[in-house]
Amino acid sequence: MRLRTARRSDDLSTRRVEAFSDGVFAIAATILVLDLTTSGFGTITSSADLWNAIIANGSVVLSFLISFLLICLLWMLHASSFEYVERVDSTALWLNTGRLLAVVLIPFTTSIANQYDDVVLGRMALPINFLFALVMSAAQVWYLTSSRRELTVPEYDERRRRDSRSAAVSALSVGVVVVAASPWLGSIAFAGFLFTPLVDRLARRVLGGVSPAEEQPGARA
Repeated sequence: MRLRTARRSDDLSTRRVEAFSDGVFAIAATILVLDLTTSGFGTITSSADLWNAIIANGSVVLSFLISFLLICLLWMLHASSFEYVERVDSTALWLNTGRLLAVVLIPFTTSIANQYDDVVLGRMALPINFLFALVMSAAQVWYLTSSRRELTVPEYDERRRRDSRSAAVSALSVGVVVVAASPWLGSIAFAGFLFTPLVDRLARRVLGGVSPAEEQPGARA
């Protein structure tokens, strides 16, 4: 990627930002496994006892899997949003800090979901946490695609900027629906993200006026 000469003296390379961010994501994903423990299994004397104990703790395992996948999804969104970024300024750094704050809170809100899933706030804690991450993600993507164009590479054309914005808005929209459904569905509400591709197509039409020809396979950017 080519570095541009027209940049402010306080702009920074993305190398250390991405390295630090990757470390935060990796640590948060690793900490999640600490909730998986055999301390509550009781006395195990047979394979049947062990199997029954695992089933009894199935909600904890499910919460771990969901939260791990959510962190991986957030990491993929983060990696994608930095694909065409070569410099960051103070605003981008603070927005990135907000994204990472949401990530490191996921193990905590996962524990809340495990221990207090019988109360409304307990069921909503993780979806709200994830929505916060999506809000910060969308804010950073929107800033990087709409503010200072010298922060991105020349190849980051208007079509790619529009696609990045629509992806961020669609994920955020689904996140709001997931939070709204979580008091009744709990972590199962995250299944709503399966509809993100459909919402993204709608967002692309609203934000960029994508023509039907552009949506056909093989259409040129």
